[in-house]
Amino acid sequence: MSAQSVPVALRPAGLVLSLFLFAAGAGLVYEGVQLFRFSQLQYAASALLSSKYAGTPYFSTFPAWRASFAEWRDTPGVRNRARVYYAHFTRSLSLTAPENMKAAVGVLKIDPVSANAWEDVAAAGLAMSRPDLALAGWEMSSLTAPREYHNLRWRLTFMPIVWDAASADQKRRYFFELDFATRADVLQGYQMNWSMVANTLNPARRKQIESEYKAYLHPSQ
Repeated sequence: MSAQSVPVALRPAGLVLSLFLFAAGAGLVYEGVQLFRFSQLQYAASALLSSKYAGTPYFSTFPAWRASFAEWRDTPGVRNRARVYYAHFTRSLSLTAPENMKAAVGVLKIDPVSANAWEDVAAAGLAMSRPDLALAGWEMSSLTAPREYHNLRWRLTFMPIVWDAASADQKRRYFFELDFATRADVLQGYQMNWSMVANTLNPARRKQIESEYKAYLHPSQ
């Protein structure tokens, strides 16, 4: 039989191409199924977290939810979202500070500008008696989300806790944000919230911060 009489599909080059296309098609189908599975998991988790889950029996299911998202933390295409959910369930379970720190760092490896993850670093650093980590997380939150409502409110509440360890530059950044919050529409009524924060401090600390804030506003006086 001559080479010309061999069907094209049976020629070596055609066979290799056919096998390649088949494998590629199978791979796309597999990836599609995987993405669908993760989307279903994410949808269910979002629905749960949007409810008042802390006061429901669903809270007892959080370890299983955390384990489910752990399986996706290194899956291309979904790992950034998977790590965010994993960190959220870790935080909600009130696990140890090193575990919370590890989950936050896992998010930052994928999304280094996640302000929420930097705030988790700050909170874990405070719990680990590492004010340097707490302040580093606080400052990175300020850099990555300078005007986002909930991040700004968090920073204004967190800083007084680690005030003695803060540098002069960090305190000036805090006063800038406090001044912005009390003047801008983004945080209408924050003065009431500041009072609530200030009332949790001992009188000496509150007096110190308010005195330094006045000096920041009126440096010539």
